[in-house]
Amino acid sequence: MTYARTEPVRADVRDDYEISSTLPIQGSPQVFWPDGTTHHNPGLTEQEWIGGIPRIQDADPSLVHELLREKVVSADPIGAGPA
Repeated sequence: MTYARTEPVRADVRDDYEISSTLPIQGSPQVFWPDGTTHHNPGLTEQEWIGGIPRIQDADPSLVHELLREKVVSADPIGAGPA
C-alpha cells in the first residue's frame, strides 16, 4: 500500500511501518521479543467475545513480569549472573 504525502516523513517511522507489514500481528497489545517469538495480550488469560468485542474475564499481571524476566535474561547473558 502506498500513500501520497506532501510533507516529509521520518525515515524510522516509515521503516517501522514497512517492517510491520511482514509481522504476524494479531492485535494490540502484542510484544515481539528479540528472539523472534511474540505474545499477544500477555497476561490476559481468559476472555470471552461478545458481539465482536473481547470481554476480559481473568488476567494475570505477574505473567508479563515473568515473560520479561525470561526474555531479558535469555537475550543478555551478562544479566544472567556469573557462569
